[in-house]
Amino acid sequence: MRLATTVEYYGYDEEIYGIYRAYAGVPRKILSDEELTVENIIAGYPYGQDGELAENSMTDSDDTRLEFLQDHDSFMIQTYLGARERKLRLSDYVLSKENNGQIHYFIGVDDSISHDSIQTNEREYLTQKLEGQGTLFEGTDELGIMALARLYTEERNVSVPIYLKYYGEGQDSISDAYHADSLSGVVEKHIESLNATIMPTTYNAKVHFYVLTSPLDSTKKEKYVEELIQDYQRNISAHIPTIIVDASGSDYGSLFYGRLIEETELGFMLGYSSWNTCIGLSQGLCRYIYLTGNFNRSEEADRAFVQSLTFSFIKDIAYQKKTKSSLDSYYSRVLGLNVNNFYANRTKPLPNVVQTLLEEKMA
Repeated sequence: MRLATTVEYYGYDEEIYGIYRAYAGVPRKILSDEELTVENIIAGYPYGQDGELAENSMTDSDDTRLEFLQDHDSFMIQTYLGARERKLRLSDYVLSKENNGQIHYFIGVDDSISHDSIQTNEREYLTQKLEGQGTLFEGTDELGIMALARLYTEERNVSVPIYLKYYGEGQDSISDAYHADSLSGVVEKHIESLNATIMPTTYNAKVHFYVLTSPLDSTKKEKYVEELIQDYQRNISAHIPTIIVDASGSDYGSLFYGRLIEETELGFMLGYSSWNTCIGLSQGLCRYIYLTGNFNRSEEADRAFVQSLTFSFIKDIAYQKKTKSSLDSYYSRVLGLNVNNFYANRTKPLPNVVQTLLEEKMA
């Protein structure tokens, strides 16, 4: 249920992605109560709040995009709206089936926007349909790993008590330009969906979950980072399991991850992500349940966890610092490796030039 098509879909580039996003971002008429039906939502797709065609409601700054849409409306708009209709009807069909509590659904909308849009009625309708049998999420990237993590918590019948703490004071703001919910809303929904419990204090909490937000006050960046680093160092000394997520985008530059790498013990961490709260959370909770469970541990599983955590650091930091394309090019063209499955390359030694490339691009 993305707001706009994925880049490279049908060969579309980022410019066309922007056109679709602007078109979808035009507010539609908000439906409520008995008006909120699949048929009414679909019927309202082409029109803005004023009843005019949505492309005619685009702002003056979208003149070029508007002209493009008008020239290609027979394909561009109808194909786009047709895809939305199919996804909505499919979701409605599945959620309308009786599952006797045997299936828990995760549905992601991804690529959202903070104001009313073509997604608004869809989101409200699906949220109502999901009541008692699933959750609607802002993103889709994390749904696979989160579904596996939830299955694991159910299999082990464990609800982990978590102490949640934010650094940066930006948790009540919209996560980023591609979300409609606050960061705190997104994080708490993830925790709840993984059958974990947020504790009001550190007392009785088994895992600490630290989230670095965008700085509410940019003059306090060093203070926010210092607080998180100190808390994590204390947890290492006290042997308190810890998950860390940097949800700030690139607002801190290398200030945070530089200190994290140089001044702390990364291997103590249960989970980490530089952009997605649920990736770090899912990884960390499953690792905690595994370590504290009454079953045999294996060297193979321990090694896999270290590989996964290391991969999270390298991949996420590179992603945030916009170095992914450079690394992908070097991996595939020079080393002949598979950039879509790094684990397939794990037996092949990588030359020091990879580290040099990372350091140059992230400087």
